[in-house]
Amino acid sequence: MRRRTAWIKRLQSGTGLSLADAAAELGVEVGWVAARVEDGTIRLTLDKWGSQEPRVTAPMLARLRGALGRVEGQRLEPEGWYGLGEATADAGVSPATLMKWGEAGEVERRQVNGRWRYRRESLRVRAARYWSACRFKRAAAPAWLNAG
Repeated sequence: MRRRTAWIKRLQSGTGLSLADAAAELGVEVGWVAARVEDGTIRLTLDKWGSQEPRVTAPMLARLRGALGRVEGQRLEPEGWYGLGEATADAGVSPATLMKWGEAGEVERRQVNGRWRYRRESLRVRAARYWSACRFKRAAAPAWLNAG
């Protein structure tokens, strides 16, 4: 009897909502939720018992609610914060150099969802210092530095 009860509890304990249930909860189409999975807004979790169907957990549902208010293609980061790729392009340096600056505390950074975000102002201050003492002839400073 105890084994049967435990089995029933496992089947009833869901780890989240299915894609269809999450779409119904938000009042959107399933395709929209699937697109948020593809663009990295949310991650799906597999059911621990039973169907092994991908599930949308409560924190991911909260992210979807936040994404509803955004315009398509709008950045997840707050204004003035860059991801690694944008930061390296803006500063005109390699990712290794940027990571070194971050580890040394020379640029303001924070970790969001396991990825580093860099503050634009502190990045530009450090990049200006870097480019003023650049030793390489081939290196090209970023356009914003030459314009200002």
